[in-house]
Amino acid sequence: MSTSHVEIERKYEAPAEAQPDWSGLKRLRPGTTAVDELDATYYDTAERDLAAASTVLRRRRGGPDEGWHVKFTLDGRRHEVHVPLLKDRTSMPAAARDLVSALTLGRELEPIAHLATRRTRTAVLDEDDREVAEFADDVVRSVDHRTGQERTWREWEVELTAPDLSEKRQEKIFKRVRKVLKEAGASKSTAVAKIARALGQDATFDERAGIASAPEQETQPAEQQLTGGQRLVAELAGPVLADLRILDLAVRAGLGDSVHRMRIRLRTMRSILRALRGGLDSEFDETVSQGLKEAGEALGAARDLEVVGEVLMRAEQWAELTRKDRRQISQLLEEDREAALRSGYAVLDSERYRDVLVALESLVRGPQLRGWAEDLSAKKLGAHMMETLDERYRKRIEPARRAVEEAEPEEAVESLHEVRKAAKGLRYVIESLDEADLIRKKQREDAGEARADAKSVQSEVGRLLDLRAAVQWLERAARVMRRRGLDRYGAGLLTGELRTALSWKLAEGFSSLTR
Repeated sequence: MSTSHVEIERKYEAPAEAQPDWSGLKRLRPGTTAVDELDATYYDTAERDLAAASTVLRRRRGGPDEGWHVKFTLDGRRHEVHVPLLKDRTSMPAAARDLVSALTLGRELEPIAHLATRRTRTAVLDEDDREVAEFADDVVRSVDHRTGQERTWREWEVELTAPDLSEKRQEKIFKRVRKVLKEAGASKSTAVAKIARALGQDATFDERAGIASAPEQETQPAEQQLTGGQRLVAELAGPVLADLRILDLAVRAGLGDSVHRMRIRLRTMRSILRALRGGLDSEFDETVSQGLKEAGEALGAARDLEVVGEVLMRAEQWAELTRKDRRQISQLLEEDREAALRSGYAVLDSERYRDVLVALESLVRGPQLRGWAEDLSAKKLGAHMMETLDERYRKRIEPARRAVEEAEPEEAVESLHEVRKAAKGLRYVIESLDEADLIRKKQREDAGEARADAKSVQSEVGRLLDLRAAVQWLERAARVMRRRGLDRYGAGLLTGELRTALSWKLAEGFSSLTR
C-alpha cells in the first residue's frame, strides 16, 4: 500500500564542524535526536525521462521511512509517495513502477546514482510540545553511476512535519530555525536536491570541490526545423502532454482534484486534434482520439461521483438527515468511487493508453501536417482551429434550445450535454492558443468573447448535468439499499429535492444559450 504527502522543506550548506546553538531558538525548542544510516539508489531511464519531468524515483533503506519513494512537483508543490520495500529489498515493486509509467512509457529504469547518508535528525517542538518540524544534519557520500564520480558533503535540512500549519505559521517556523542555522555558519544550498548534486548538476559545488566538468555526452540528433504550423502543434500539444503525464502520477497518488484536472487535459488534447482534423494522418488521429476518449470516460465515472458528493452535501435535506443516513449514503458513494477509480487505473495501465502517449510524444517532437494544414503559418492555423471548433459549438446551440422548449426532459438534457462538450473544447483550445501567444492581434477580442461565452454555457449547463448525475446515482443507491436491507428514507428525501431542482432548471431555460 502506498502513501503520499506534501513535502515542504529548506536546505542549507553546513560548515564542516559547526553545530547549531538551539538556545537562540524563539518559541520553539529541540526535541529528541536520532541517528540513521540511509542507503539510497536512484533510478531513471537512459533518456532521463524522470529528470525531464522533475520527478525522482529512489529506493531507500534505513531510517523511519525506508521504502521506494517517488517525488514530483505539481502546482509548485513537492509531493512524495511512499511504497513499502518487498521481501527482496532490492526488487522494484510494481506499484512504484506504475506510478511513473506515464513518464517512462515502457522504457527501462536503471540505477543512476547511489547515496549513503549519515543523518542526525532532531525534532523541533512548538510551545505545546507538538512536533512541527524536523531538523536533519546529513553527511552524504554519493557516486554517479554514469561517470563514477564520487562526491562528499554536509548539508542541513529543515522539513515541516505538522500537516495543519498555515502558510504564515510555516514561514515563521522556517524563519526562526534559519536564524539559528545562519548564526552557525549555514548558507542557502546551491543544489535543489541531493540527486542533482550527485549527478554533477551543481556547478558551484563542483567548482569549490575541484571536480572537473563531466565530458560532453554524445550530441543528440539535430532538432527538426519546424514550419510555422508544425511549431503551433508542438507548442499546443507539448504542455498538454506534459500535464497528462504528471497528472497520471498525481491520480495514482490520490491527490485531490487530480482526476478532474486530468480529464480537462484529456479533453483539451482531443479538442486540439479535432480542430486539426484533415491536417494530420487520419489513422493517427482516429486511434489517438479514441484512446484519449476512452481514458476520459474511464476517469469520468470517478469524477462524476466526486461531483455527486458535492451536490448531495449542498442539498437542503442533507442537514436534515440522521447521522446514520448520512454515513450510509457516504459509504455507498465511496464504494462506488473506489470501484470507478480501479476501472480508471486499468485503462491508464493498458498498453493501448501507453501507445496513445507514445504517439503523442512523437507528434510533439515532429508534427507531420498534411492537406489543408501543411503550408499554413502558426497564427493562420490557430485561427482555422478556433473557427472549426466555434462552428461545431454554434451548430449545437439551436437544436439544444428547441429540445429544452419542446422535447422530453431526458432528450433535452442529452442535447444540452452535447452543447457543453463542444463549448469546453472551444474554450480549452482558445486558452491553449492564448497561453502560447498564437492568437492574431485582430482576433484577440473575438477570441476572448468566444471563450467567455463558452465558459458561461459550460458552467450553466454543468449545474444541470450535476443534478441529473446526483438523481441517477440516488436512484441506483436506493436499489442497492433495498437489496442490503437498509433504510432508504434519507435517499428518498434527497432524490425528491434534487428531482424538483432538475425540473425547475429545465423549465427556467438557459440564458447563456440566448446570447
